[in-house]
Amino acid sequence: MDGIKVQCDWSKIPRQKYSNLLAKRFYGWLPQILIPVAVFGTIVLAILGLKAILDPRTLPPLWGVAFIPFYLGYVVSRLMNNYWKRRLFSVVGNSAFLQLDRQVFLSKLGISISGFDDNYPIGWPAVTEVVETKDTTLLLISPIEYFPIPDDGLPAGLTRTALLDQISQWRNAAT
Repeated sequence: MDGIKVQCDWSKIPRQKYSNLLAKRFYGWLPQILIPVAVFGTIVLAILGLKAILDPRTLPPLWGVAFIPFYLGYVVSRLMNNYWKRRLFSVVGNSAFLQLDRQVFLSKLGISISGFDDNYPIGWPAVTEVVETKDTTLLLISPIEYFPIPDDGLPAGLTRTALLDQISQWRNAAT
C-alpha cells in the first residue's frame, strides 16, 4: 500500500478526553490518590502533633475543626484547576485551525497533514507509540502529543486492524 488518506474533522476530536487519558497513562494513578491522601494525612498529623504539644485542658473541644478550611481550600483548588482545564480546551478547540476538515496522509515516509508541506512529513521514527481508543487511533509523537486517526475517517474498505498492520509495517521499515 502506497499511502492512506484519512479525512479528519478536527473539531469533533475530543482533545480533552484524549489528553486526560494520555496524562493518566504517563503519570499513572498514584498522584491522583497520593496527593489528596498526603494533604489529609498532613492535616491529621498536625492535629495530633498540636494535641501532643499543647495542654488538652486549654484546647477548645472542636479545635481540630480549624483545619477543615485548609482541606476545603485544597478541594476547591482542584475543582478550579479542572474548570480552567475545561475552559482552556474549549478555547483551543474553537481555534480556526481545528475547525477545518483536514486530511491526514499516512505513507512509508510518515505522517503529513493537508495544509502543510507534504514533502516533509513527520517520519515514523518520531511516532513513539500507537494507542487505540474506542473509535480513534492515536499516533503519539510524545507522551501527550498525538495525531488522531478517527475510524470514521478511514477510506472505504480499510479496517482499523488493516490500518494498524500497515502502520506497524511502515514503522518497522523506518527503524
